[in-house]
Amino acid sequence: MKNLTYILSAKGLILGMFIAVLLYLTACDITDPTDGIRAILNTKERTTTVSVIFRDSNTGEPVGFNGGTTVTATVTGRDADKVIDLLNRSKTSFDAAKGFLSFAIVDEIIPGQSQPLQFNIVASANGYIRTSVPVTLTEKRNTPIDVYMVNTASLPRGVQGQTNRNIGTVTNGRLTTPQSFTTQADQTTNTRATFQIAQNTLIRDAAGNNLQGDLRVDYHQFNSRDTESLQSFPGGFSAQVENAPNGAERVFFTTGGFSSVSIYAGTQRARTFDPPIQVSIELDSQVRDHQNNVVTAGSQVPIWSYNDETGTWAFERNATVVQGANGNLEVAFEADHLSWWNIDWYGNACANGVRVNLLNNNSQLKGKLLRADNNNFLGWAASRNLPGTPNFIQFQWAPTNVAGKLELYNMSDQLLATVDLPNLCSTTPVDIDLGETTEIEVTFRGVGTCANRDDIEIRPNFPAFYRPQTGGTWLSAGSVVNGELQITLPSPGIYLFGAYFEDDFYQYTLDLSSAEDGDLFERTVDLPQNVCNDL
Repeated sequence: MKNLTYILSAKGLILGMFIAVLLYLTACDITDPTDGIRAILNTKERTTTVSVIFRDSNTGEPVGFNGGTTVTATVTGRDADKVIDLLNRSKTSFDAAKGFLSFAIVDEIIPGQSQPLQFNIVASANGYIRTSVPVTLTEKRNTPIDVYMVNTASLPRGVQGQTNRNIGTVTNGRLTTPQSFTTQADQTTNTRATFQIAQNTLIRDAAGNNLQGDLRVDYHQFNSRDTESLQSFPGGFSAQVENAPNGAERVFFTTGGFSSVSIYAGTQRARTFDPPIQVSIELDSQVRDHQNNVVTAGSQVPIWSYNDETGTWAFERNATVVQGANGNLEVAFEADHLSWWNIDWYGNACANGVRVNLLNNNSQLKGKLLRADNNNFLGWAASRNLPGTPNFIQFQWAPTNVAGKLELYNMSDQLLATVDLPNLCSTTPVDIDLGETTEIEVTFRGVGTCANRDDIEIRPNFPAFYRPQTGGTWLSAGSVVNGELQITLPSPGIYLFGAYFEDDFYQYTLDLSSAEDGDLFERTVDLPQNVCNDL
């Protein structure tokens, strides 16, 4: 057994219990440590929790991690009323801290395959395109969720556009001059998107009010090839839909490109246009439909619009692919309202994709799923390590009748293996032996006590996050349960640990360079007297 040694400043001393019980690491500044401690002490184990990382699509880093940007997250949808914060208070609006958020589901509700919980996480932040992600919970556990967001000042590969561009004036809702705006040619696909608004178009907000004043527009086009673009697709390619021609409510998309357009006059945000905006989007020469057929002039493609409050794509109409003026194929359609717009073929999806068992590896891995026939990006998934089962990755709502391949990355973003998956909806698990490993399993255990109170013993519960000190990616570390966190690390080294609590993110550094497999780090800390007096 090993015990950690702490060197604390005077302020750090009062944080001693918080540090040991939370993550047993070195203190950072906390604005109001007494309130922070009391809040942590009052927590109990929540039966079902959600750990969210809002990631910048360009860098993969948490949005606002270095300060200056706060993501506001709103939970909407069917089961939003089941959401609580970590202190058991009903809550559906949160401020993420440094790109992190943790919340829970009311303890009495136990999600299952036959009774899943469904809601949406709507994310907005200054300088980022608003987006949302539908969430389905089918198990009593901690579920990690990644929400990729686009920084308009630092666009990811495959995204072109402009923000805050002036596009004329509206008087009593009527556009005084015709307007046209086009994205720059995409560096990967040499494609563009063009938007045209006719003179005298009537423009109104969501409440039906006429816009008035100078107009400005934010517009962006996403290509159908680059991972950085595709991982920004709102809600992921496994989508809830309405009005689909085949009557489906859940499909898997194959995109030909997608767009985000927002138009404002002062604080008013445009919603409807009469007559509609004319949209023309050029297609990548390598684009394929859902059956991997070559797309040609005359091909039909469905057009969809997105409701970020419900996380649902609505079928609008079919459009015909034509030969464009720039030598590219293009699709033209009318948009009478603003939202995300999507050119997408689609097929059926299975609720549970093939399970990939990760033998001889218990550390957290990331899975990048690609189509086998054309290498198109399909999605990310994190490995799961449940009691009594090997570490595994399994995608929810995978495409049917599609072969894929799964690239496995460790938390240092190193590619470990590629797994062929002939049937992404197979019910037969696929085993991959990752061979010898340097990983270590360590346990942190902390308890807070009061010097004159034998009846006080504090063992907190909360979700946690971690990453290597240099390189790599922040990932969910699971949950601290009754003051204990058991975790498998890819190797000894220096790690950062963190936790979201009450709109703050607490981060600590731990040197585990000399740690060995099976080590237990244990600490009992005397609580400050003023805290003990309140218990």
